[in-house]
Parts: sequence; C-alpha cells; structure tokens
Amino acid sequence: MKHKRVVLGVAVVMTGLSAGLFYAYAISVNPAFRHLSDETYIAAMQAIDRDIQNPIFFISFLARLYYYR
Repeated sequence: MKHKRVVLGVAVVMTGLSAGLFYAYAISVNPAFRHLSDETYIAAMQAIDRDIQNPIFFISFLARLYYYR
C-alpha cells in the first residue's frame, strides 16, 4: 500500500511540473511569438523542440505516463 502512495505522490508532482511548463509556455512564449516573422517563428519553434528533449523533461513525462497506464 505504501508503494502505491509513493507512486501516486510522484505522479502528482510530475503532472504538476508538466502542467506548469505548459502553462508558463502559454502565458510567456506564445504571446511573444506574435511579434516574429514566419521564418523566425519556425526557427524558434525548432530550437525549442530540440532543447526540450532533455533527461529532466523525459523523466517527468514518463513518470506521469507510468502512473496512468
């Protein structure tokens, strides 16, 4: 029973971190993109997509998926 509570706690924290990332992105990055040209927008999105693929994001995303499987 204790194992399930630990997994649930970790899943809740990881879900909150993922939600926080998306929220922060939506209120800070997306509005700034209005001022970019199309070419600059594409380059910025590609850079973000490359850089977000890191171990911390990977672990938080998979931990959330593990709990909800």
